[in-house]
Order: sequence, then structure tokens, then C-alpha cells
Amino acid sequence: MKNKWKRNELVRAFLRVSLSQLMLLMALLGGALAQTVTGKVTSDNGEALPGVNVVLRGTGTGVSTDVNGNYSINAPNGNAVLVFSYIGFTTQEIPLNGRTTLNVTLGTDVHALSEVVVVGYGTQRRQELTTAVTSVSSRAIERQPVAGFDQALQGQAPGIQITAPTGQPGAGINVRIRGNNSISLTNSPLYVIDGVQILPTYDQELGIGNQRPNPLNSINPNDIESIDVLKDGAAAAIYGLRASNGVVVITTKRGRAGKAQVGLSVYYGVQQLRRKIPVLNARQFAEYFNEAQVAAGNPPAFSNLDSIPYNTDWQDAIYRLGPIQNYQISLSGGNERTKYYISGGYFNQTGIMLNSGFNRYSFKLNLDQ
Repeated sequence: MKNKWKRNELVRAFLRVSLSQLMLLMALLGGALAQTVTGKVTSDNGEALPGVNVVLRGTGTGVSTDVNGNYSINAPNGNAVLVFSYIGFTTQEIPLNGRTTLNVTLGTDVHALSEVVVVGYGTQRRQELTTAVTSVSSRAIERQPVAGFDQALQGQAPGIQITAPTGQPGAGINVRIRGNNSISLTNSPLYVIDGVQILPTYDQELGIGNQRPNPLNSINPNDIESIDVLKDGAAAAIYGLRASNGVVVITTKRGRAGKAQVGLSVYYGVQQLRRKIPVLNARQFAEYFNEAQVAAGNPPAFSNLDSIPYNTDWQDAIYRLGPIQNYQISLSGGNERTKYYISGGYFNQTGIMLNSGFNRYSFKLNLDQ
């Protein structure tokens, strides 16, 4: 019994010694495998990126680069993987493979950048402004045979009231974004065309025989890339009091780097009076007038109806078929340093009423150097 107890004590002592040695060996190996990794993170153009997150994959251990893009992190072994992430740049996972110095270049992640709209003195994400901003693409504009882009907004921009006081070709129309805010002054929105502010005043002189041509019709709708309508009151913080009726931001087409592209747009159509007003001719008027006289107890005003001729239908005399045609050719292209867009167009709209019509010859050049 005594020998058995001694034997057990020897086994316990051996196990204690072996466990202590094993722990010491693991500590020594861990210290030998652990290493400090340093390096620098830059962008595509060689600029240092401060604030880049450098994390050991699968752990919560991480550091950030300093103002010069440098970093230093302790890795448990030479097989660790470092993850580099930064807003607006692609995330990279790079294994160390025993290296202690690792310099990284992060590429720009264009698809990760959210569209930003300037509002007042700050910015806001586009999806948060869906109730205040309405966009119309060039596709929606080009498919409509109209003289001006403001007419192309009809039915394309929700929440915007667009009416035509007259049907005269090339005449001004009423655009109301925030309602009628003035009695004696203009209610038209502010138009910003490629950064140039225009406030048309044609709506102050609307009327038959006293109507100036629409100045916005000098812009060929085929040259427009996009139209953004700012309906929010914050637009006044950017453009001032003139934006109180809303702002229509127009961006025209520009050249892009690559092979030269030639565009041709042609259409031809005919306009006509949709429906004539039904009226009486001279004999029909005389018959109804006689009936009214007899009903009132008076003698007929016209005694010989057969002598009354059928008179002229003045609607047929003043209305006609009105051809409308548009021709435009464009050339665009360039390289990384120089981009160009050249276009020329001809638009002719013959009014359905005699002595009415609108012609436009347009030429545009956008050159970016």
C-alpha cells in the first residue's frame, strides 16, 4: 500500500513538471512567432491616406494609419492576413507570408460613392431628397417633338404644373413649381443652364398679339443631358431670392474620352386641328332666329330663307395642316485631357393657324481642356 502511494506521487510530480515545461515552451514559441508589421498606405496617385483601418482578419485587433499614412501592428505569426479598408476605396486582404514591412496602394471604389446633392450650405444623400428633387433624363426629352425643353417637362416631372396659355409655336408657357407666390411679379422658376442663371420674364406679357418669343427655346432639347428640378425651399440658400419659385437645373451634353461618336436625330410629322367647334351657317342661324322671334310673339326677321346663301366656314379658312420637322447632327469625343461636343440643328414648326410658326437654327460647342 505504501509503495503504491509513492508511485502515484511520482506520477503527479512528473505531470506537474511536464505541464510547466509545456507552458514555458509555448510561451517561447509564441514570442518567437509574434512580429511587428509596419508599412504605409497610399492612393492610386501616390498620396498618403490617413485614417485607413488595418485589422487582423478574424480578430478585433486593429489600428489606423497616421497623417502620413504609416501604420504599425503586432501580428501573432507570419501567416496572418491584414485587412485594409477606407471609405471610397476598395478593401484589400493581404497575407503577410512572413513579411514585416507591407506597403499597400488602395484603388478608388467609384461604385461605393453615393450620389450627393448640394442643399444650402451642406450636402445630403440623393435618396433622402426624393420629395424635393425631380430628375428628367435626356431620353425622356428627345422622344418628344417639341420646340423647347420646358414643353418636354409636361407629364415628365411630378409635382410641377406646366400650362400653355396659347398654342402659338415658340410661345412661352407657364411653369409653376411652388405655386403662385406673386401677384405683380414673375412666378417663373429660376433656370440654371450649365451654371448660368436665367430668369425669363415672358410670362409677364402673355396675351394674343403681345407675346414675346420664349427665350428658352433657343436651347435645342437634343443638346440637354439632364434636367433636375429643385422644389425644396433650401434652394433659396444657394441661389438667393430668385429661387423662391423653385429652380430648374439644366446640364447640357459634353464630350467623353474615347473614340469619336457621331449622332444623327431626324423626325418629321404633321399637326392638325383636333376638333372644330360646331357652329351654325347663315341659313341655319336665320331659321333658329325666326323660331325664337315667333316664340316671343314677334314676326319672323327673315322672310325668304331660300335667298340666304351658305357662308364661309372661317375655321376651314384659317386652319391648316402644320408640318413639324427637326434635324440635328452631333460629334463628340476626346481624350483624358481634351473633350469636345459639337452639334448643329434645324427645327421648323409650321403653325396650324395662318401666319404662325417657329424656326430655329442652333449650334453648340462644349470644349473641356
